[in-house]
Amino acid sequence: MRQPNPLPNPAIRQNRPVPRDNPERFRAGRGAAAMTLWRKCRTALLAGFLCPASLVLLGACTRAPEFDLVITGGTVIDGSGSPGVPADVAVQGDRIAAIGKIGAARGRRAFDASGMCVVPGFIDMHTHGDRRILDENGKSARNYLTQGVTTRVTGNCGDGTYEVAAYFARMKEQGVGPNIVHLVGHGTVRSAVMNGADRAPTPAELERMKSLVDKAMREGAAGMSTGLFYAPGSFAKTDEIVALAEVIRPYGGIYASHIRDESNYTTGLEASIAEAIEIGERAGVPVEISHIKALGRPVWGKAPEICRLIEAARARGVKVYADQYPYNASSTSMAAAVLPRWV
Repeated sequence: MRQPNPLPNPAIRQNRPVPRDNPERFRAGRGAAAMTLWRKCRTALLAGFLCPASLVLLGACTRAPEFDLVITGGTVIDGSGSPGVPADVAVQGDRIAAIGKIGAARGRRAFDASGMCVVPGFIDMHTHGDRRILDENGKSARNYLTQGVTTRVTGNCGDGTYEVAAYFARMKEQGVGPNIVHLVGHGTVRSAVMNGADRAPTPAELERMKSLVDKAMREGAAGMSTGLFYAPGSFAKTDEIVALAEVIRPYGGIYASHIRDESNYTTGLEASIAEAIEIGERAGVPVEISHIKALGRPVWGKAPEICRLIEAARARGVKVYADQYPYNASSTSMAAAVLPRWV
């Protein structure tokens, strides 16, 4: 608000100069001008302090949503083994931004999960959809997503491509539904270098295989898989696998294995579990035993024994894990189940 001039000096009110031939009038005019200037500045300062406060209060009342999505009212299970807790989950972009008491109003979208569990997306450690995920009809993997599986591990049983950059580029170009973690396959690498030969590799061949594994790891593979039950993996001795597994160690890779024998066909179940542990221990890499089981009547009842082997390895510092499918049957190729390995 404009402040009225309280002084009766018409020269001040009309912005005319005060005559200097009258000292008293000059001093009065100068003092009145200073007082007027101070009052104007005080008004401006007060306005400057008050307006931001008003804006802050107004902003607090009309704050824009902070998150893209808030999931409210659910029981959050974080996968650590701890009991579930009631909490909201806020999502920003492709990241979980906050967990706690958040409220639906803080999200651009909200989902009421009352009576439901809110969990991280499941990881399927053992899939064989490497080629299907590149197919127009299979790239969405809707059957996985609708069951809560958001990450699939491909390249299992020694069958994963070593052309990892090209594989990822193809998926990126066309788009895929789930996240993909890929393992370079020992069998694929061995076939490329040795053409399926049933013998030990020469030093030059072993170096070539190590080079392909290293290339795959540099291009984004998460580790190496073997299918020692299947040719050509079945032709490889333990030392060969150890040498290749050592390549993945600097990259933090994992060694996943369909072991040499899940029953009593060749080396036997316990010896095959022990071999997988030995490979990881000697190479210094974590071990993932694929679809662990005691296959067939001759080895029924062996589960406690193979669990003891794993627990003993863990006790001495070896990182050993296993995955298991939730049904009591198995399947494999006719060639692997019936025909000799050389066929």
